[in-house]
Amino acid sequence: MLYRVKQFFHALFPKISEDDLLWVNRILGPNEVELFKKLPVHEQQHSIAVGKDCMRANGSEELLKAALLHDIGKIESNLTILNKSLVVLLSPFEKHKKHMARFIRDAFYYKEYHPLIGANLLKNIYIEINQGESFSLTQSQERVIELIEAHHHGNDSRDNELQLLKKSDANN
Repeated sequence: MLYRVKQFFHALFPKISEDDLLWVNRILGPNEVELFKKLPVHEQQHSIAVGKDCMRANGSEELLKAALLHDIGKIESNLTILNKSLVVLLSPFEKHKKHMARFIRDAFYYKEYHPLIGANLLKNIYIEINQGESFSLTQSQERVIELIEAHHHGNDSRDNELQLLKKSDANN
């Protein structure tokens, strides 16, 4: 629980240094940076912390991109700091969410589905970059999408990068 309190206060007073932004720009391409910047500042801060954890573990370029972009499915969500806190507090009662206020149900939805939403959002950006649907995604792009989509629900214990992403996300 102490971890959640720390996480809450970090989100209330997010700080992103100029060095952090330069690092993000070195890892991500211009279209990816544009997506990253659409995240609320507290989500950007969280994603940078996840990315730096993965970097310290010598993560691949694809893992670092996935770490920075893993929460882009929250861009259009209602997951404010308060709503995220309520979801955490109400998680034991999630099976009764149909009786909760709409904004709480929506917050639970984005908590559950933001990996898939984010993966689809990034896939569409990559298709645009690759000149339309007739072009296939590169292996690197496919891997970034795969990591983002699985970062909450993927259970492949043999995928060390996915396990590192999940651990870094949980720790930040």
